[in-house]
Amino acid sequence: MLSAFLDINIFHFFLVFSRLGAALMLMPGMSGKFVPANNRLFISLAVSAAVTPVMSPMLPPMPAELFQQIIMIAAEVTIGILLGSLAEIVLASLHVAGTLVSFQGGFANALIIDPITQQQGSVVTGLFDLAAITLIFTTDLHHLFIEAIGDSYYVFAPGQFPDVGDMNKVIVEQVGASFLLGAKLASPFVVFTVVLYSAMGVLSKLAPQIQVFFVMMPLQLLASLALLALALPGMMYWFMRHFEGVFIPLLR
Repeated sequence: MLSAFLDINIFHFFLVFSRLGAALMLMPGMSGKFVPANNRLFISLAVSAAVTPVMSPMLPPMPAELFQQIIMIAAEVTIGILLGSLAEIVLASLHVAGTLVSFQGGFANALIIDPITQQQGSVVTGLFDLAAITLIFTTDLHHLFIEAIGDSYYVFAPGQFPDVGDMNKVIVEQVGASFLLGAKLASPFVVFTVVLYSAMGVLSKLAPQIQVFFVMMPLQLLASLALLALALPGMMYWFMRHFEGVFIPLLR
């Protein structure tokens, strides 16, 4: 009796760890290469150990065949990767916004190593990533993400692969929504650049002797920096609202 009880609890722990651990490994702020893999593993194990007693009544019993056990664990890993990928896709909207702002504001040549993705990117994209990760943890939205993983057991049956068509639909919709959000966040800079370039064209016609390019480029950089300082709080607010809106439907 005791042996069977311990076996089924251990199996339930591995089921929970498979879903929750895979999702946490992709969570913004923990998926960065600067976070040691051991730390991510220990956090996933700790959270899984805390959640398993609550989720155990909902989990199926351990099947007798090893192949079925592997299938169930693989299904949980797939669901966890899906949930973690949704968070990464939402964060990608800031990459779209940062790239557009860099090109429209004249910062495209200023490149740094993004500490979140460990890849070379624009200064603005790195600023957006750091601001978003800081806000996610300071506003406790990472708790919402973990809670959504726990409540996902009411949406995705434990140990069963989700429908491939539904997964593709969710991912495609979120990619489109994130791209649209990134374009909306950068829209003030697009409008500003169109107005500025139109004014430069009119000025070059009215006064051909003036080197419009050399006069307006420093003004464009200063004006873009001022616009970024004014627009950044609102941009981060709308990003946080979108991040929250993606995972709230998973809550009970």
